[in-house]
Amino acid sequence: GVRTANNEVSAAFDENNQTVNAVISAVQGAGIAADDISTVSIYAFTRDLSDPFAAPDPNAAPQVTYEVTNDLRIIVRDTAAVGSVIATAVNAGANNIYGLNFRFSDEDALEFTAQELAMEHAAAQAARYADLAGVELGEIVAISETIGGGGPIPFAAQGFGGGGGAGGGAPVEPGDLTVSVQVQVTYAINR
Repeated sequence: GVRTANNEVSAAFDENNQTVNAVISAVQGAGIAADDISTVSIYAFTRDLSDPFAAPDPNAAPQVTYEVTNDLRIIVRDTAAVGSVIATAVNAGANNIYGLNFRFSDEDALEFTAQELAMEHAAAQAARYADLAGVELGEIVAISETIGGGGPIPFAAQGFGGGGGAGGGAPVEPGDLTVSVQVQVTYAINR
């Protein structure tokens, strides 16, 4: 994201727009597709700069500045390039980095495989317990599922860098991600 401030709101917007466009151009130049860049929020607000402890002067003009923030979501499909893309964005003027999340591009396929494995595991466990109890396993009477994933890995670095030669980029380690499925299967017991 880009945050700018100026004592005139139009100037704050103009500066912000120019910088955001520079960031977009830079990350596209680093190989990010236009479809992988989207605006997620734009804020404009007034910040009072007057001293809250000073005696009020009814003749003084208000001391305010206007701040404009424009935040982008940038999808980087090559995890090895994440740090470099962050550095590219910062060098182009981005001054707010709010989050980094790792996800699977093929999560649906992975979830389906996890479901299959969970059902196989549940059947094997049920057969084992039925054998230990000396009963015959019957049909499935109920199935419930909880789906979970590796989840987002937080990366809180508001105000990251300052646009000054970030070099190879921020050190970013994706670690291991998992897709997990928990299933509870209830079987009838044949006596």
